[in-house]
Amino acid sequence: MKNRFKQVIPIAMRFLKGRFEKKIIWSLISFGTLIIGQSFTQNWWINFVIDMYNDHFNRNMPYPVDSSQVWNVLLSLLAGGSLIVLAIYFYFRTKNREKLKPMLLIQHSSIQMISYSNINKDLSDYNLEQYPLNQLEEFKSMDRVHIYHALREQEKTINRIASRIDGSSGVEVAYMGLAHIPVTMLLGYQLSDKSSPMFYEWNQNELIWEQIESKPNFKFPILFLEKKDTQQEIQSTREVVVKIGITYPIGDEDIQELQFQNLNSYYLHLNPPHRNAVISSEQLKTYKKNFRDLLDQINQRYPQLQTIHLFYSGQPSLAYTLGSAISSRMDVDIWIYNHVRNESPKYKWGIKLPKENTSLELKINEMRVNIVQSEY
Repeated sequence: MKNRFKQVIPIAMRFLKGRFEKKIIWSLISFGTLIIGQSFTQNWWINFVIDMYNDHFNRNMPYPVDSSQVWNVLLSLLAGGSLIVLAIYFYFRTKNREKLKPMLLIQHSSIQMISYSNINKDLSDYNLEQYPLNQLEEFKSMDRVHIYHALREQEKTINRIASRIDGSSGVEVAYMGLAHIPVTMLLGYQLSDKSSPMFYEWNQNELIWEQIESKPNFKFPILFLEKKDTQQEIQSTREVVVKIGITYPIGDEDIQELQFQNLNSYYLHLNPPHRNAVISSEQLKTYKKNFRDLLDQINQRYPQLQTIHLFYSGQPSLAYTLGSAISSRMDVDIWIYNHVRNESPKYKWGIKLPKENTSLELKINEMRVNIVQSEY
């Protein structure tokens, strides 16, 4: 019952909001007209009696003039006119508000079918433009052809979004995603210089999308950094491992089948990791800075570094945000791996974030193939 009530509230608000605005406008106009109209009404029956008397007795009795009535007319004109002007201002204010606030809704799914209609925020102030990115069919079959197609479709969607944003002012972007980590991070990486979106997370208990809002007074948990940086000599290090554990811990045993046990590693994590940990925009900004600082530290420490292997466990909003923190110019090649609990190896496939004029690369079962030319 509680869940249904939460779902009904946003729909009801969107339905009633336009009606309330029209009622306010017409009420202001009606009251303004009524006030002005009443100011000109006099005791008409007195005037009628005087007319009859003058005609019958051939007299010239004047109509009674009350000096206070003049002021009453002036004040009524001022008050009624002000209400009508306010109604006109309110009409154009509410009408133009939608035109000034276009919002691009990126609806990203590759894990399960999901509805994007249940949102915990009233978005009636926005002119919503939907950009669906549905990769469900492609990821049912983990093979090169299907993943190739998914990534090509993602690139087309990115180009459409970029074209819509470029040269436009006041365009807001919202991300609503439930997709595999590599393609989510890739999306943030591809759009990093195009927009700074707001995020909605899927609450699977309440079956509703909930916005990650600003909560300046909320004290969120900090990230801890564990280093294992004595496995390799600094001058000879060409590959390192970076793990980020937000929702679930990422143990060394989870990635040992990939033969990375001899690489230096860095583990950025909550203590302890837990579900639905990220609930504020300040959290996203802070964790993004923590991640960016770690990448800078790694880049400076290893002069011969060529590759970072990235493993992530966390919410889609943070995955997108961390992807947007990666620089194609400053950072080395970064591989992002996807976790499947019942597979062997658990991180069975991954993609390498593309740089300018280089191919996006896919790895499945340790077999690499170039699959698509990218502009990023």
